[in-house]
This record gives sequence, structure tokens and C-alpha cells, in this order.
Amino acid sequence: MDRKLRLAILKHFDTQADFAAKVGEHDTKVSMVLRGRRKLSSIQAEKWIKVLKCDPDVLIPVIRGQ
Repeated sequence: MDRKLRLAILKHFDTQADFAAKVGEHDTKVSMVLRGRRKLSSIQAEKWIKVLKCDPDVLIPVIRGQ
């Protein structure tokens, strides 16, 4: 489980579902990314970084090809 990413989400949003709605993803996908079962494209990662206002290093473990 990616704790840094989970903490970044909870820092700005009350729930994962609130974050998922903001980035235009289904909450199931966010959960799968956090659990390491899915990876993000670089375009998706850029969107998540922008919404979370976090250091890009937080998402490196969940980006495809990283």
C-alpha cells in the first residue's frame, strides 16, 4: 500500500471518493492504485499531482514504467 500517496489524498480530501471525483476517476481505480494493483499513465499522474499539490516523487511508485 502506498502510504505517502494515501496521506497526500487525505490531507486535501475527506475521503478517497471525494478525491476520485475531483480527478475524474472511479473510486475503485483510486483504491487499486493505492494497493499497487494498477498504475497511472504519466498524463493521469500529472493530473493527480496538480490536484494534490504534492511533490511528483509521491507518485513515482504508481506510474507505469517507473
